[in-house]
Formats: sequence, structure tokens, C-alpha cells
Amino acid sequence: MNSIKLRLTFLVLFFFSSQGYIFDKGRKSYKSHRQIHTESQKSYDLQEKLISLNLKVFSQKDFEYLQSLRKDFTNEDRKKALSDIIQFYAEKKTITLKRKIKAYIKYEKQYVLQLNKMLPFYEAEIKYYTTIFLSLWVLSLLLIYYYTVRSTFKPIRTLYKRMLEFLNNRYTYEFSVPKTNEVGNLHATFNSLAQRVLKNMDELKTLDKAKSEFLSIASHELRTPLTSIKGSLSLLKMGLVGEFDEKAINLMNIAENETDRLIRLINDLLDLAKMEAGKFPLKKNWCSLNDLVEQTITSMSGLSATANVPVEAKGIPAIDIYADKDRIQQVLTNFLSNAIKYNPKGKSVTIETEIDSQENLYILVSDQGEGINPEDQEIIFQKFRQSTGPNNPLVKGTGLGLAIAKALIEEHDGTINVRSKPKQGATFYFTLKNWRYQLQHEEQNRVAS
Repeated sequence: MNSIKLRLTFLVLFFFSSQGYIFDKGRKSYKSHRQIHTESQKSYDLQEKLISLNLKVFSQKDFEYLQSLRKDFTNEDRKKALSDIIQFYAEKKTITLKRKIKAYIKYEKQYVLQLNKMLPFYEAEIKYYTTIFLSLWVLSLLLIYYYTVRSTFKPIRTLYKRMLEFLNNRYTYEFSVPKTNEVGNLHATFNSLAQRVLKNMDELKTLDKAKSEFLSIASHELRTPLTSIKGSLSLLKMGLVGEFDEKAINLMNIAENETDRLIRLINDLLDLAKMEAGKFPLKKNWCSLNDLVEQTITSMSGLSATANVPVEAKGIPAIDIYADKDRIQQVLTNFLSNAIKYNPKGKSVTIETEIDSQENLYILVSDQGEGINPEDQEIIFQKFRQSTGPNNPLVKGTGLGLAIAKALIEEHDGTINVRSKPKQGATFYFTLKNWRYQLQHEEQNRVAS
């Protein structure tokens, strides 16, 4: 009988049956106690009636009252004695009736005295059964509560903790043997599910490691011949083996550009592999945010001029950030590159900063393009994913830029995201926690205050 339901049912049935038995015994004692009180009261009433009885005048009403009392008597001696009184009263034998009434009242007093002697016994019984009834009630409730807590609530709390550990990646392989009941079945099901998930996670980690190693090896092996191809194309363009016509030079330019694009893709893949393997060290130092933004805008001036999309920095405060300058510039470059590609010609792209109530520094890059659909905003930071649609035609690229930017910002303990609505442009931003006002700026604020 391992089922919690069966055990609880047994406990409840035992509780009600025992309570019912004790209640019935107490009820009988109480009924006997009340009956003694009733009999005593009737005896007192009868004695008063007999004392006040008018022996000279026959009363039909008194006669009927005495007869009705006689019917309720269970004691044959009392019934016979009262019958004699009724008979003499009907025959109006006054002298005999007085004697009978006197004797009967004396007998009734003895009878009431005997009844009253039984009252303490029944009162003690009532107290006894009441005490047992209440004790059993409390004991049964405590027993049911204890069993419910031990067999249900405690195992469920334990299982809940295991689930939280599993959710927070702190789950171990130390599986306890569950009991053979309903909660135990739930525990066993969770253990089976957890084992299957952990097994799949191990397989996924192995596959991911193999994938990362493959990307790293393949990228490294591809970069060497591509560098050689790029060098050969440069030598050909320089006329090392003779002069080429304009059509041939254009073809070589295309080949060189595509080679550069492949090399950038390979570099991105190598960076991602290093980040996923946790082997991507950052060189953090204090650096000026203004200088970093100006350098990024300068480096993007060629693309900006070609696309006719000016880049503006608005109200960048005198702030130093503690970060890997090159990697933050890489993120900004990616933001600006995407903004310029999607921005209408002649309209500007802006770089701004914000500081929230938790003193997180926000660096924002905003464009005035078609915006990004809500469903696309969740996927654009994933590897090899881009925002495409009628308003956002596929821009030639790898889909790795934002994934790398996300990984770099997370390495800086920051967050990265986008704010956008269709037809209202897009604002890409990331946050940095470690920053400070520049000393000169702090000194100016101190003097001003």
C-alpha cells in the first residue's frame, strides 16, 4: 500500500470511524444525563402536584394529568403506587389517599436521590469521551498533516529545488531512488527527462566543439592560400608580368575584392570560434570615448562618402571607458556600416550616448531607414541571420557582424539590442558598465559647483 492516495484514504476512514464511535458513546452518556435531569424534574413536579392536590373536590383535569404521568413511568413500583393514588382519588377516599400520598412522596424523594447519585458518573463519562474525542481530532489532524508534509510537500520541495538547479545549470548526476508512489513517479519521470536532456547536452557540446575545431582548422587553412592569391593579384595589377587592358584589370579588381571579402569572412569565423571556446582575450584599458568615436567615423568616411550618408556624433560627453578599444571600435564599425547601407541617401546617421538610472552607459547608432520588423529583431543577432523582407532586401554580407558584436559586448559584461519600428528607422545600441568622467571634466564640474 505505497500509494499516497490509499494511505490518506485509510487515515481519513480511521479518523472518521474512531471519531464516530467515541461520539456515539459520548452522545449516549449525554442522553442518559439529560434523561436523569428530566426524570428528576418530572418527579419534583409530581410531588408538588400531589402536595397541592385538593382532596375534597374531584378534578377531572388533575385526574387526567396523573394518568398521563403514569403512562410515562417505566418503573413498575412507581406506576403501581401512582395507580393506587389515582384510584383512591377517583373514589374520594380522603384518609387513605392522604396516607398514600405521604408514602408516595417519601418514595419519590428516595427515587430522586438515587437518580442524582448517578449524575456524577454520567458527567465523568461525558468529560472522558469529550476529551478523547478532541484528542483524537487533534491527533488525527496532526497525523494527516505530518504524513502529507512528509510524503507530498517535502518531496515536491526537493523536486522543485532539483528543477531550479537544472534550470540554472547546476544539476548533478546524483539521482536519488524515488519512492513507489505518485510523487515518486513524478520524481522518476523528471530524473529520466533530466538524464535525457543532459545526455543530449553532452552530445551537443561534443558536436559544437567539433564544429568549432573544424571552423578553426578550415579557416586557418583557407586563409593562407587566399593571402597568396591576393598577393598574386596585386603583383599582376602592378604589371609584374606585363601590361593588361582595362577589362582584365577590372576582372582582377573584382577577384581582389572578393578575396578580401573571403578573408574577412574567415577572420570572422576564427573570432567566433575563439569566443565560443572562451579563448578570446580582451585587452582592456581606459580610453576616451570621444577619440574612439572620432576614429570610427574617420575610418568609415570612405563608405559614408560613397553612399552619400553623413555620420554625425551628437553630444558625446567627456567620458573614459574601460574596454578593449579595438573591439568596441569593431562593434561601432559594424553598427555604422549597417546603418549606412540601409539609410536613405542624403540623410545622416547619428551616434549618441545615454546614461540610465543604474549608471549604465548606452552608446546608440541611429539611422533613418525602413526600420526592422519586430519578428526580425529577435534573429538579427544570431549567426548567419539577416533581416530580410520587402522593405529590407538582402544586403550582401555574411550575417556574422552582429553575432560577433553581441559576443564582444557580452565579454564586456554589457548588453546589445535594437529599437526599431517599421518606416521609422532603427537604433542599435550597446551598454558598458565600466566608465568614468574624464578628470578634466570632473575638475570643471567641481569648479563650477
